[in-house]
Amino acid sequence: MSMLEQILPCNLNKPYIFISYSSKDRERVLEDVLEFQRRGYNLWLDDRNLDKTNPSWKVDALKAIESYYCKLVVFYVSRWSLTSDNCYEELCHTRCKKTVAYHNEEVKYIAVELESIGNITTYKNDVFDELMEDETVSLKERQMRAEVLYDFINDFFNTNNEKVRVHPRDEANRIIDYYTDVTAAFPDKTKIRKSTRTAAPEPKVPVPAEPVPPKPVPGQTAPPIPEIFEKYDPKPEVPPEQLYEKAQTYYDAKDYEEAVKWYRKAAVLGHVKAQNNLGWCFENGYGTEKDYTEAAKWYLRAAEQGDASAQCSLGWYYQYGKGVSQDNTEAVKWYRKAAEQGNASAQCSLGEFYQYGSCVPKDTDEAVKWYRKAAEQGNERAKRALTFLELQPYI
Repeated sequence: MSMLEQILPCNLNKPYIFISYSSKDRERVLEDVLEFQRRGYNLWLDDRNLDKTNPSWKVDALKAIESYYCKLVVFYVSRWSLTSDNCYEELCHTRCKKTVAYHNEEVKYIAVELESIGNITTYKNDVFDELMEDETVSLKERQMRAEVLYDFINDFFNTNNEKVRVHPRDEANRIIDYYTDVTAAFPDKTKIRKSTRTAAPEPKVPVPAEPVPPKPVPGQTAPPIPEIFEKYDPKPEVPPEQLYEKAQTYYDAKDYEEAVKWYRKAAVLGHVKAQNNLGWCFENGYGTEKDYTEAAKWYLRAAEQGDASAQCSLGWYYQYGKGVSQDNTEAVKWYRKAAEQGNASAQCSLGEFYQYGSCVPKDTDEAVKWYRKAAEQGNERAKRALTFLELQPYI
C-alpha cells in the first residue's frame, strides 16, 4: 500500500489541519502527514480530498481554508512551493476577508522548512538566478515564478518573520519542537481521532539530506539521572493497573491535567506504561509544563523495566542531549535494548550508528542488518538508508 493510500480522507465536519505544499515535495510531506495521522489529527490534503480533473478543484481548495473547521495551515517551504502560484494563493487565503469573517480572525499557519532557507535574501537571489537560467521552461513562465517568489518573500517570509525559521526538518534536534508546536497551535479539543497506541508514540528522527554521523564529546560521560521515585508499595490500596486505566480515560477525554495526576500515581507504584506515558506528557507539555529533564527521569524508570518505547526515547534523549548530557555511548546502549525487542525506530537509529561508526566500529553489514529489520516493519527512514547504501529491495 502506498503512503497516499494509507492517508484517511478529511472529516470536513470536524476541525482539521490544512496541508499546503508543492507536488514536487509530495513524498517527504506524506511522511509527515502519516505521522500527524498516527498522532490522531484530522488532516486536509488535496490528493485525498479533491478531484483534480474538476476545473473547480483550485477554488475548492481555497474554500477548505475559508471553512470554519480549518484551524491551522501547515505550509511546507521549499524552492518549489515558494515559486508555486497555488501555494502562494493558499497562504494568502489564511487572511482573506471571507476567511477572517468565518473565523473572526486570520487562520494560523506554521511554516516548515523542507530545505534550509538560511539567509532569506541570499536564498531568494540563488533561486531567482536558477529560475532565470532554467531553459527547460519558457521565459514567460520563469518570470511568473520569479514574481511569485518575490511576493512570498515580501508578504510572508521577510527577515522579520520568524515563522519561516521554525522547524528545519533535517535538524534532528528540532523534531520534538516541530510536532509540539503544531500541537500548541492546533487546540487539543479539536484532536478528534484517538490513537490506536496505548503507550506514547516513538519519537521520529529524520535522516539528514547529507548524513553526518553524530560526534561524541571527548572524555564526556553521562551523569546519572537523579533518582526522584518513591519506593514501590508492595500492597497498594488501589492496584496500579486501575490507576493507569483511570489516567487513560482522562487522557482520551483530553483532560491532561487529571491524566498526569493519575499517571503519576500509577507510575510511582511501578506501572511501566504509566511511567512511559508520564514521560511523554512531560516531553510534550500535556497537562504540565514541558520538562525534558523530568521526561527523561520517567523514561529511565520505564526503560529499566524493559519498555522498548521508553528505551528508544531515552536513546534519543542521550543522542541529542535532551534532558540529559549528550552521550552517544548511552544512546547506543538504550537503542540496542529497544532494537532487540523489535522497536523499528531504535533499529534504524542503531543502524545509523553502525553506518557512520560513531561509538561503535563502522560496520556496513551490521548497519544493513538493523536497517532491514526496521524496513521490514515499514520504517521509511530505514528504507531510505538502504537505498542510500545502494540496496533496492524496499522501494
